Amino acid sequence: MIAEEPASRAVEVASESPWCYLVSLGGSLFALPDDDRTVLLPFISGIPQVTPLPRGLVPPYVLGLINVAQRAELLIDLPRMLRLRDGPAAPSMAESQRVVVIGETNRPDVGEYRLAFAVDYGYELFQVGQRTPTTNHPLGPYVSTMLETPHGEAALLELEAVCNAVLREMGADRLWNEVLAAPDAAEM
Repeated sequence: MIAEEPASRAVEVASESPWCYLVSLGGSLFALPDDDRTVLLPFISGIPQVTPLPRGLVPPYVLGLINVAQRAELLIDLPRMLRLRDGPAAPSMAESQRVVVIGETNRPDVGEYRLAFAVDYGYELFQVGQRTPTTNHPLGPYVSTMLETPHGEAALLELEAVCNAVLREMGADRLWNEVLAAPDAAEM
């Protein structure tokens, strides 16, 4: 029994450690988590053709709409949204850019949110190991933890906070993972 305890603790720790996708944003390493609030959907790819949206109707970091598995997804320039880059990516960066699609963990009955993020470069999926909490990261509420990764130290993005910032600016009806109560029959 005693020999089994360390093995079971190792399995427990591994199951608590989320998987992340390691990316470069504005020249720095970040980890995009697949955790209990956001889901990395299996649509990591190069940037497909983008259908632009009217500039006056969307924030400057919205690149437009893309087709991902026969569904229109809003494409967000993540480094620009986080103010890690002032304008669009340089043309020389186009080959290395990747699209990462994020979905809600607690899907509502109707109107599931999914957002596609353009990142400067994508590395690999990895399981989170050592974490170091941080309270003074320049991105404030978007980063609370630093991670050791195969490519060096990376900031773990709080993707729910990022998604909520986008949703607020776009005037969404609800926040990420928020389940709205169904109207009462008496109200009808």
